Amino acid sequence: TVAVAFNNGQAASSGTVVIPQGGNLGDVSGSAVVNINNTGSSISGTVSGGTINVNESASIATLNGGSVTIANGKVLSVDSGDSAGALSGSGKLKKTSSGSLKLTGDNSGFTGEANVAAGTLEVTSANALGSASKVDLGTSGNSTAATLKVNSSGATEISTNITVA
Repeated sequence: TVAVAFNNGQAASSGTVVIPQGGNLGDVSGSAVVNINNTGSSISGTVSGGTINVNESASIATLNGGSVTIANGKVLSVDSGDSAGALSGSGKLKKTSSGSLKLTGDNSGFTGEANVAAGTLEVTSANALGSASKVDLGTSGNSTAATLKVNSSGATEISTNITVA
């Protein structure tokens, strides 16, 4: 795999990119591999493909696909999106901002926590939340609306703890 030189705001569609501390990557698509190894890194564009390895806590503006792995003890904050991509790992997925994040893919490899700090997290199948250890709605002392929406044509069982702050 070819390492790609990093420039703030650039898009990545192939090769391997390591976002430096405080760095900001644009859109991610195609076969790009993005390693987030530094705190404060972000993807300010849309992730529609590629592989994202979250090895340090980070944020993504729009998650519309790709394969995302969140390392244990790390937090991936996402503003919005509509993703059929694969989510895995034992870290925390945090839904931020007032928008909506819809998970439609098979995320059976996800064993971490989901936190809806604001907006709506929508799941459309039994595996959309994987085997999440818990789902938190809202944050303590925060009046921002947080919603978990289950939208499935078949039976969907969420067998985890749901906490409302």
